[in-house]
Amino acid sequence: MVKTTLKIDGMMCGMCESHVNDAVRKVFQVDKVTSSHSKGETVIISEKPVDEAKLKTAISATGYEVKGISLQPYEKKKGAEYYIIIFLRILLTPFKLLFKLYKWTWD
Repeated sequence: MVKTTLKIDGMMCGMCESHVNDAVRKVFQVDKVTSSHSKGETVIISEKPVDEAKLKTAISATGYEVKGISLQPYEKKKGAEYYIIIFLRILLTPFKLLFKLYKWTWD
C-alpha cells in the first residue's frame, strides 16, 4: 500500500476538502482520502501509486493548486482484536501447560 501526501493551495473550509476528496475518488480507486484545509494537505491511501499528472489535473479542475506530492509506503495498523488475541494467548499459556502436564483435556 502507498500513502500519497499532497500539499494543496486554496482550500479554505470543509466544503473545499470535500471537493478535493470527491475529485480524487472520481479519478482513482483509493482505500481512503482525507483532506485538511487548515494543514493545506490531502492524504491518499491506495493499493498502488497514483498517477501524479492525472492527480494534478483532477485537482486543478476543481480550482485548487497542487504545490507538492510525496509518496511513502503505508502499512495498515493492527486493530484492537489483534492485541486482545495476543493478550489472551499470553494469559492462557500457563493453563495450557498445566493441562499438558496433568494430561487433562479441554472437554
